Amino acid sequence: MLKDYSLRQYALAYAKVGMAVFPLVPKSKNPATQHGFQDATTDFNQIDKWWMKNPNYNIGIATGQVSGGLIVIDLDIDKEKGKHGNETLRDWEAEQGQLPDT
Repeated sequence: MLKDYSLRQYALAYAKVGMAVFPLVPKSKNPATQHGFQDATTDFNQIDKWWMKNPNYNIGIATGQVSGGLIVIDLDIDKEKGKHGNETLRDWEAEQGQLPDT
């Protein structure tokens, strides 16, 4: 059974496993802080302050060294070529080498 966790609890859970988080404007991908992803942190006190200010903030997760080397691959539909993300990824792997299992 899934529990109904708050966005604050999810943000803290991400931070607990080393992912640096920052608040996003509710229902958007826009940063809610002045410096955006550069404000990302794993500091529980700061995360509490942000989500106590607005419990509806979305969660941004910074990539790179600050989050243990986390990378993101965003696979969209290539409208010009009519290819879906999975096809694009297969083509990329054929050229660059297979990605490691995660």
